[in-house]
Amino acid sequence: MSESLIGSIHDQIPYIYASIRNGRLAFHQHGEFAITVDTGFSGAIMLPKPLIRRLGLRQIGTGPFILADGTQVDLPIYRGQVLIMGREEKTWFIPGDFLVGMELLSSISSSLLIDFKQRLLLLKK
Repeated sequence: MSESLIGSIHDQIPYIYASIRNGRLAFHQHGEFAITVDTGFSGAIMLPKPLIRRLGLRQIGTGPFILADGTQVDLPIYRGQVLIMGREEKTWFIPGDFLVGMELLSSISSSLLIDFKQRLLLLKK
């Protein structure tokens, strides 16, 4: 069981990586998708709609969300599971860009280190 997850920083943007494994989004050091770690996003995970469909996520409702520009929108909310740091975690998803937010990060890790000099991101349990 992994106790940490390593990501990277490109153009001052922190990323972690994921692929689809056994119908779930699986986070690991190298992956098919680069997902921005967004500390300003209070939600769990945001993914493009085609990827949500590919994962076969179940819609559980809709909810109001405030975008970075202050606009309020209603978005569908999906329930699913991710594989991260050696464990399976139930979480929710909304459609949009590739983002992982503070709700998921705080539920699976005790610390987030962003080292701009080393161009490294480290999540630790």
